[in-house]
Amino acid sequence: MDDNFKKISQSQQNIKKVFEDLNLSDRLKFTYPESLTNYQISDQFNATVNRMREIQQRLAEQKEREKQEELEYRKAVLSALQGIEKNTAFLSEVTLLLQKNIENQDELFQLLVEIMEIMKSKTNEEAESKYRKIMRKIGEFTADIGTIQTLYGIGQAVFNAFQSLHN
Repeated sequence: MDDNFKKISQSQQNIKKVFEDLNLSDRLKFTYPESLTNYQISDQFNATVNRMREIQQRLAEQKEREKQEELEYRKAVLSALQGIEKNTAFLSEVTLLLQKNIENQDELFQLLVEIMEIMKSKTNEEAESKYRKIMRKIGEFTADIGTIQTLYGIGQAVFNAFQSLHN
């Protein structure tokens, strides 16, 4: 039995030696290149994350700017459409005035031209002077009260339009 025990023991030692020779763990260990340390990798990762956040923030700001521009564009279009609506209403008023006052058409037309001259003014003072002069003429105009009120309204609208454009 002693010989058998020695054989087993010898066999075990041989097997142990083979496994020790096969132990590659030291040769397979992963090491970082000398230029990279754990801190450098962490810093690079943080820099990448920060850059991604910055890009995301810029995209959000760009989207907000585009949204604001779209809103401003819509407001401008609405304002232009309202201006067109007012102008067409103004034109129909002028047409009705001229049709209603056949006997005073020339004088009425001359007042309307003078009202429009307000828009050609260079300064607020000049526009206000023209406006006051026209309002006096309208007051002296011999026509029905509806026509005079319409002329006052047109004069006021043109003067207000001039002021809003030049202030």
